[in-house]
Amino acid sequence: MAVGSAQAQSRLLQDPVATVEPAQAHPSGLRPAAPLNAFVSAKQEPGDPEIISTTPEGTLTDNTYNSSSAFYQTPFGMAMETTMDGTIGAYVKDDTGNYYIKNPISKIRTDTWIKGTLRGDTIYFETPQCLMVSEEQGERQVYYVYNMRLNDNQTNFIPDSIEKSVKFVVDGDQLRQVSPGIMGLTTQTGAWTGYGDYDLIIRPQDDVATATPEEVDFKPYVLSYDNSYGTRSGVRCSVGLKDNTFYLQGLCSEMGNNCIVGQLDGTDVSIDMPQYLGPDMEHGYHLYAFGAVSEIETDDTGRPQEYTYLGNHLSFSYDASDASFTSDSVLVLNMGKRDFYYLYGYRRPQLRPYDPKPGKPVQAEYSDYMAYTKEYGYGGIKFVLPEFTTDGDYLVQDSLYYNMFFDGELYTFAPPLYHNLSEPMTDVPASFSDGYDFVSKGLVRTVYYYSDWSTIGVQVVYKYNGTTMKSDIATINLKDVDAIQTPRGDRRVVSSSYFDLSGRQVGPDAHGLLIRRQVFDDNSISTDKVLRP
Repeated sequence: MAVGSAQAQSRLLQDPVATVEPAQAHPSGLRPAAPLNAFVSAKQEPGDPEIISTTPEGTLTDNTYNSSSAFYQTPFGMAMETTMDGTIGAYVKDDTGNYYIKNPISKIRTDTWIKGTLRGDTIYFETPQCLMVSEEQGERQVYYVYNMRLNDNQTNFIPDSIEKSVKFVVDGDQLRQVSPGIMGLTTQTGAWTGYGDYDLIIRPQDDVATATPEEVDFKPYVLSYDNSYGTRSGVRCSVGLKDNTFYLQGLCSEMGNNCIVGQLDGTDVSIDMPQYLGPDMEHGYHLYAFGAVSEIETDDTGRPQEYTYLGNHLSFSYDASDASFTSDSVLVLNMGKRDFYYLYGYRRPQLRPYDPKPGKPVQAEYSDYMAYTKEYGYGGIKFVLPEFTTDGDYLVQDSLYYNMFFDGELYTFAPPLYHNLSEPMTDVPASFSDGYDFVSKGLVRTVYYYSDWSTIGVQVVYKYNGTTMKSDIATINLKDVDAIQTPRGDRRVVSSSYFDLSGRQVGPDAHGLLIRRQVFDDNSISTDKVLRP
C-alpha cells in the first residue's frame, strides 16, 4: 500500500470489497472518445434541447422487465461489454401510433423517454434524440441517443449516417430491438460515451411478490452470515410462522413490504426459488431471492477458482428449542432472475431471535495498515469490528465502543493532535467518524496515529443495560511485516477469484485494475486490488 499525501481523501486505507460472484463480463477493446463522468441531472434551462421527462399520454406499461447486451464505461477509458437482465423500464403507446420508451440506456438511469413511430409492426425511433442534461464539475453537458455502428477500424462506435433509426418490433405485449449496431449514448457532438445497448427486449413484469400477510405474528430476528473479512456479519429482520408457512421479511429496504416464503415440515424449512421481491427503484432492478451454492473448481490453467451458482432451492434446519434456523448454503438477493448479479449475498445464513443482552464481544480483526514514516508524520491502522458476542448474540451497535493501546498503554485521543476532537476521548464510539483521523465504513474502522509505535492493540467495549463487558485485546506488532497479512498464522490459499471494478467476475488472465478475492484453508477471506498490465 503506497503512502499517500497529507490530505484525508488521499490517505485513506484501501477498503476490502465484499462480494458474491456475479455473472462474467467480457472486456472489449473499444475506447470511447468521450467518457461520461458520474451522471448528475441538471435543471432544464431555456435553450436546452427538448427532453421528454414526464410520462406521455397513452397506455402505460410500467415497471417492465428489460434485458439486453450492453456496454458501460470503466475508469480506464475502456468500454466493457456485459449482459443486463431485470432492469426496470416502462413504455407508453398513444392513440396516434407513437411509442415512448423510458430509460432506454440500461446503465444510465435518467427517468426520461425517447419517442418512436409505429409503421407496420416496426417502431422507428429517429435519432439523435436528447436524453439528458448533466451538471459535471460546474459544466453543463448535453447527451443524446444515436443509432450507432462500428467504425471502419472497429475501435469505436460512431453515429450511423445511413440508418439513423433505432428499430423495435412489436411482439405481442413486448418490444424487441432489431436494428443493427447499438442504441448508444453520445455527447452533443456525437462522440460515444461508452454506454449503449443492443438486443434490448422490453416486456411486462408478470411475476408477483408475496406481500406481508397481516394475520402473521412476526418476531424480531437477526440473520448472521459469513462476511469477506473472515468474521460474521448480521442484519436485523423479522420471521413469522403460521400454519407451517415460513415468512422472512425486512432483510433490506429494497424488498419493501414483501416476504420470502417457505414451508416448515418438522425440523426443515424448504424454500422454492426464485422468489420475486418487487421492483427495487433505488438500483433500477427487479429483485429476486435465490438459493446459491459455492464450489471450488479448477480452471483451464489448473488454478483453483471459486464459483457461485444460482439455484432453485434453499433449506433451513429449524431448532424449536431456541427458534433458530440455519443453512450451509447461500441466500442471494439478486438483481434480475437470469444472470447472477447480486445485491446482497448471505453465506451460511443463520436466523436467531433478536434478544439484546450483555455479553463479551468477539475480538476485532485487523485488515490493513500503513506504516508510520517521518516524512509524512503519521501511520494508519484498519480493523474490523465484531457484530456478535462470544455466545453468538447480536451486539447493539449503538452500545459498542473500542479502546486502543499503543505500546501496551491505553491511549486517550485528544486535541490539538487530533484537531477535530473537542475533548479527550478514550472510549471511541463504534460509529464515530470525523472523516479524517477516524473513518467508519461498514464494519471497518480506520484510525491514524502520529508516533512511531511498535505495537497496537484494539479492545472492543460493550456497554449495554448498565453492564460493561470487553473483548480480549487484539494486538499486532507493527515491526512485523506479515502481522496484518497473516493474522491467523500460516494460511494456504485454496482459491482465487478476480472481478472488474463493477463487481463482475472475470478470468484470471484479465488485464487492468482488478479486485482479487482469496479464500484460505481456514475459511478466512481477503480481498485486494491488483494491477495487471
